[in-house]
Amino acid sequence: MSTALLLRTTRSHLYPGSIVTFGKNAPRIGEPHPAVIEFADGSGASATLARLDDDTLELAVDAYVTHKRHAIVAKRWLLRPEDAARTTWRVAKRIADART
Repeated sequence: MSTALLLRTTRSHLYPGSIVTFGKNAPRIGEPHPAVIEFADGSGASATLARLDDDTLELAVDAYVTHKRHAIVAKRWLLRPEDAARTTWRVAKRIADART
């Protein structure tokens, strides 16, 4: 069983252009990897991270509630590397169909 990766963001939710940081490089495997995402407002959500290719990750975030009690539905996002170390990734776009 894999240890969940800890991801962090500087906002209470994700959107195209927002930043996601990892404590270490993203997994190199194509299989989904468990993750937990910590939002800037202190809320958090379970997530799954999968590498699609060298420069693309898919992040599937489960539904959660922000600190201000806004319900956020489950969504999937494409991430692209923001730095050479590949510990900072930018949300490129939302993938239309969310996990159920």
